[in-house]
Amino acid sequence: PIAGTCLHKILERIDFNDIENQQKISSIIEEELRKVNINDSFIKPIYVLLNRISNIPLGGPLDKFKLKNLDYKSSIKELKFDIPICQNNNPINTLELSSIFRKTSKYNYGIDYANRLLNLNINSSGFLTGSIDHVFADNPNHKSAKWWVLDWKSNWIGSTLSTEEGFTCGPSNYSISRMDEEMCHHHYPLQAHIYLLALHRFLNWRLPNYSAQKHLGGYIYVFLRGLPDNNDLEEQNHTSTPGLVVEPAPLERIQDLDFLIKRHSK
Repeated sequence: PIAGTCLHKILERIDFNDIENQQKISSIIEEELRKVNINDSFIKPIYVLLNRISNIPLGGPLDKFKLKNLDYKSSIKELKFDIPICQNNNPINTLELSSIFRKTSKYNYGIDYANRLLNLNINSSGFLTGSIDHVFADNPNHKSAKWWVLDWKSNWIGSTLSTEEGFTCGPSNYSISRMDEEMCHHHYPLQAHIYLLALHRFLNWRLPNYSAQKHLGGYIYVFLRGLPDNNDLEEQNHTSTPGLVVEPAPLERIQDLDFLIKRHSK
């Protein structure tokens, strides 16, 4: 947990446009490592990881878009939100949330995930409060850009080898099927939909002539341990990029979730 939190702090502070400035980036890494008493020997491997993050094509609907191409005016880190979800003793429950995923099963994380949601005991009221790691627009022209939520994950999805070899954890462990299982196990799909709802409301408030169909991009989950370097990506010819879950916004679900919360907050 300490290492993961430290890595999040580093990612919050760095500018991907400035990734080639090794001295500056290494200084930020060193500062954050020292705050949590982690050895300076990790400076170089973390810098290598940050380069990998900056230069990898995100794929999916974003195709060859890279984080190093981000315009700083189109990027918000740690976007905080507070969504009122209940008044007059009318809490939102598990069944209502599950039905939203079940109803619109044409998107990823449909019926199977809806069934998993039923295992949660949700009976929520008050405010839904959170912070999104990174929000960005995929085009400096905000009138035509789509906006995305991005979440950093340091989850270990490794495999056990023989006793002599110990453990292994790398891009080969982060297939779509294994990342999907990890997503569902930790209920990241529900988190992603809540983040998109928060972004939807934020853009509706701040972006002139906002339209969800036109401007709401989707969500990206970056499993940091699974990202390959560009050479690995070219050699393996992956149909999808290990370490990346990139999904377009499930608009009907977001609208249904928005309606559900508005109805309960009246």
